[in-house]
Amino acid sequence: MEEKHAESEFEQMAIEEVVYGNQHALNVLLDLLIEKGVISEQEFKDKIDQMIEDSPELDEVNLDSPEDFKD
Repeated sequence: MEEKHAESEFEQMAIEEVVYGNQHALNVLLDLLIEKGVISEQEFKDKIDQMIEDSPELDEVNLDSPEDFKD
């Protein structure tokens, strides 16, 4: 049982590392786009809000906080 828990915890850590890496890369890209004047920060925020509003899967998304993963 303990081995299964350790494996699950390891998998969760791996997923978090991938998510963190992707988020970091997206933040760098966004900073560059704003710096170069391709898009303003407000245009980006408006686009994200619109995409969330238009998303048919919004009700299906489960946003878990880090506390949800603690035993």
